Amino acid sequence: MKLSNFLLSSVTAISLSLLGACGNEENTSDGQTDSNGNEEESQNEANVEEASIRIGNFYNENTTYGQAFNQMKEDIESASDGAIEVEIFHGGSLGSEQDHIEAVHEGSLEMMHSGTAGIGRYIPETAIFELWYNFTSLQQLQTAFEELTPDLDEMYQEEGFKLLGAYYDGPRNILTTEKITSAGDMQGVDFRVPDSTLYVDMAEALGSNAITMPYGDVYTSLQTGAIQAMEGTADSVIQEGFYEQADYYIQDNHVYQPLSIVYNLEAWENLSSEQQEIIENAVSDATEYHLELVEEANNEALTELEENGIELVEIEDQEEWRSAVEEANQNFAEEYGETGEMILNTMQETMESSDSNE
Repeated sequence: MKLSNFLLSSVTAISLSLLGACGNEENTSDGQTDSNGNEEESQNEANVEEASIRIGNFYNENTTYGQAFNQMKEDIESASDGAIEVEIFHGGSLGSEQDHIEAVHEGSLEMMHSGTAGIGRYIPETAIFELWYNFTSLQQLQTAFEELTPDLDEMYQEEGFKLLGAYYDGPRNILTTEKITSAGDMQGVDFRVPDSTLYVDMAEALGSNAITMPYGDVYTSLQTGAIQAMEGTADSVIQEGFYEQADYYIQDNHVYQPLSIVYNLEAWENLSSEQQEIIENAVSDATEYHLELVEEANNEALTELEENGIELVEIEDQEEWRSAVEEANQNFAEEYGETGEMILNTMQETMESSDSNE
């Protein structure tokens, strides 16, 4: 009797053990258990659907843009538990900025960042952000752009893009072979600017001789005296070696510019709300990270210019420079009607509000 009870107990125990093992195998496929034996849901049981995102970056991976996109990729893949895969094409491997924006427009690329050379081909009003002397900091640019984002997004969507945010860059300053301390000193200076109506108008409003030429010709033109000045960020001046043929870097801070982060609209609308939220959060975090990188890069670049013998000239009266281009600013914005005036007014109001609080 005792033996029968023992065998029955043993069989029962083995059966329960086997059933438990089967149950555990099912749990490993559907979820995990905590220390108390309670089932926990895995991260991706939030029902994040699988998706692939192709991002184009026409700058090198080691730039502030490349680093910010890499961070965005990590955040998206982590938040989706790998359900959303991100592939980034750095270094202009897909072509020029114009090639990238066309690819996003047609849907062969999902996302990119773009300035007036790209998105400006579809929404030319975005060029207004590059009118001179309307911001004194990156934070002012960010505030104005974010305030205008709802209106801008409507314009972007009409052209097949979803506006997710922006990277903010600047300031652009003037590299010269002669010392400039006031707007009046720009009279008659041979000043290389990009081949853009806006930049030509701004340079001429300062009284300089606006000269457009390929970027690759700037170094030798400074060397031979064909031009006495060019403009750009401190980082670009160093990367291209332009400082080797100049003596002064005039910190007039004439342009702070946004580069819109855009997504193909049809692809965006095909995403679930959960996927969209993950991407929007990652873009927002990447924007803040990029701001930190830009400010750090600007400080390092200015230090490097000084170490290489370039005198940094700070502008004491920026109002003088702003007044010189005020009419040209207004005329350019008016070409885009009420939308142009709305953008310019928001920019100027943001600057005035910020400056009055300092």
